[in-house]
Amino acid sequence: MKNLQKHGYLGDVKFFLPSPTQLATNPREGYCACSGTHTKQGAMLPLLPYFQRIADYYHLCPTQFTLKGIKYLCALFILYALQGWGELSPHDTNWLFELKSTPKQSRSGEPDSLSGLCPSGGQRKGRPDKSCLRKCSKLLRRGQVIVRARLPYPNDREAKKGQDMLQYYLDCSLPEVKLKMAYANSQAKSTVAKNLATTNTLQREVDGANKKVVDMRAELGEVNKKLLVANNRVEKLTKEIQEMPSTAQLEADNEALSKEVNALKDERESLRTLLSKLTKEKSDLEEDIKAKQTREEELLKEVENLETAALVVFYEFWKANSSGNFDYLRDSKEAYLNYCAGQAAKESLEADNPTVPTDKSNETPIIQIVKPLAPSNQVDLYKEPRTPAV
Repeated sequence: MKNLQKHGYLGDVKFFLPSPTQLATNPREGYCACSGTHTKQGAMLPLLPYFQRIADYYHLCPTQFTLKGIKYLCALFILYALQGWGELSPHDTNWLFELKSTPKQSRSGEPDSLSGLCPSGGQRKGRPDKSCLRKCSKLLRRGQVIVRARLPYPNDREAKKGQDMLQYYLDCSLPEVKLKMAYANSQAKSTVAKNLATTNTLQREVDGANKKVVDMRAELGEVNKKLLVANNRVEKLTKEIQEMPSTAQLEADNEALSKEVNALKDERESLRTLLSKLTKEKSDLEEDIKAKQTREEELLKEVENLETAALVVFYEFWKANSSGNFDYLRDSKEAYLNYCAGQAAKESLEADNPTVPTDKSNETPIIQIVKPLAPSNQVDLYKEPRTPAV
């Protein structure tokens, strides 16, 4: 309420929270029980529990009251406190009140601001008219202090009458009971709402925790699967290690393998040496073959030259002795005779046509080259036939 006063939500009404001494003020009398004097807080005491009940009943914060609503509520509560209606309830339908017949003096000597709002007299049933509320609101905005009026109690004579007693309880006790019941109901609703909110929050937390548990279980299942695969792998490797031979056997095998490797190395070196020798011999043989091929080519050329010369000599001999016996030539006889016949035909053709140029450089023998005869069968072409070769 101090914040509401600070921001001007209560107008110029001077309101501040009561102290323990001020709480001893009787709300119905409107004065301090210790000093017996009227206080400004006495008229405003009903506002404090009412605002708290309204906030609890509708689950609101006091700062949610609007400016206009707070001003009208303040004026209404001051009117209630002034007329002695008691504390207001949201469900209260009793509008019985009694107006003061004479104005009341405040501590500062000023007359009561609401002394002339309603006509004087006894109790009146019904709701207060709108003019009274408007005047209360105007006085509230002007900053005038409103002091609560005293509520007259019925005397013993009036209490003896049943109708008056019934009216008394309807006017005084029943509103108070209704207020207490409404307050208890609002407190119960507020408690239920708070418990429901707490339950919902706890349920959400439990759901979140359950979801986390499910996720953790899923992750744990994946980890267990991986762990099972790893364990199987470890068992397989352990079995392989156990099945492996001992270290001594491995060393012996290594020594034997080392010896075999050394022997293979020696054999490889010997094979390399032999290969190098064979390579050298091969190169030498290739050189010899090349030399022999060259010599063979030279001999072939020489043989060709000799054969050509032999054909020329034989042709000359054949012209001189065409009817001679040439059986000593054996297989080459026919070739020699064909050559001689061809050469003779050529010469006769040249003799008949002397104008035909001839290129002797391009002449080729028309017979095939015959292989040389064996040394035992060779015949000296420069000697007469049937003469043994030298």
